[in-house]
Amino acid sequence: MSGTEDLQIKIIQEPSKDNPFIVIYKPSGLPSAPLKDGEQNNAVFQAARLFPQIRTVSGKKKCEYGLLHRIDTDTRGLLVIASSQNAYETLLQEQKQHKFIKTYKALCRNKADTPVVLDAFPPQQGFYQDLLKNRCITVTSAFRPFGLKNAQVRPVTGSSGKSALKKSGKKLYTTKITLLKNASAEKIIPVECEIAEGYRHQIRAHLAWIGFPIAGDPLYDPSEETVLFNFEAFKISFFHPVTGKKITFTV
Repeated sequence: MSGTEDLQIKIIQEPSKDNPFIVIYKPSGLPSAPLKDGEQNNAVFQAARLFPQIRTVSGKKKCEYGLLHRIDTDTRGLLVIASSQNAYETLLQEQKQHKFIKTYKALCRNKADTPVVLDAFPPQQGFYQDLLKNRCITVTSAFRPFGLKNAQVRPVTGSSGKSALKKSGKKLYTTKITLLKNASAEKIIPVECEIAEGYRHQIRAHLAWIGFPIAGDPLYDPSEETVLFNFEAFKISFFHPVTGKKITFTV
């Protein structure tokens, strides 16, 4: 993709007094947020141009306003941006309490040796066979940056080496992974993943760790076969910051 000028967000939920947040759909190739003030080719800038009230919200970074979570540039899907400070603080607390649930779907490659080919992953702990057998597993790890310019990440567990443990954070992140069909004889398989808190590349790295990298992932799919990277944040659930009722948005 040569540029992001033609990539535009879609508005799923407009902000109002009763709904002090925005839900948008970000296309693949468009960054979620600016890295610094003044950057315009991102979803947050586009949302702020349409709804200037979000600029009044002070978030984790000044230039992100009320953005509550990110998705990778290559990933398409739903983002939530608070349009009032009270809504931001309330939804941020929900995230800390694991009540802000994001669900993704992907087309994954059935390739058990992925963590060996990519290198520097901790022992797999039988995840690949467990997923084939049960169709649903939960994996948990800390993370550390990895590779040239730290472009990738690697899961870190208690069985990782001393060097990996020194480079990782202590916080643990969990991904629930579900195969949407029997994968034993399939090369490409649809997968659904659910997280309550996210780390950069969390789902992509966890899927590679268990032997089901997202097909076409430029960082975590070791196959040389060219396929479209298909990864979407298609559902998000949280408790309404005003009414307290659980709400869900689905693509």
